[in-house]
Amino acid sequence: MAGKKGYCLGEIRNKGGSEIHGVCFGVNKKNKDEVMARIARGEKVGCHAMIVNRPEGFKTVFFELDEA
Repeated sequence: MAGKKGYCLGEIRNKGGSEIHGVCFGVNKKNKDEVMARIARGEKVGCHAMIVNRPEGFKTVFFELDEA
């Protein structure tokens, strides 16, 4: 995605309990150690979905850290 910097691949668990693997924007060199430490301690790291309309006519979902 143009203009978005810093991302990781991760497992996202939604409120319903299902899990998916996806791209999460907002993780960068500055905050990656803090984010990883929070995950290691078992803390939730909030993110929200970003729906992107693709030129081919379909949609893609990405995620972004709530703190980003």
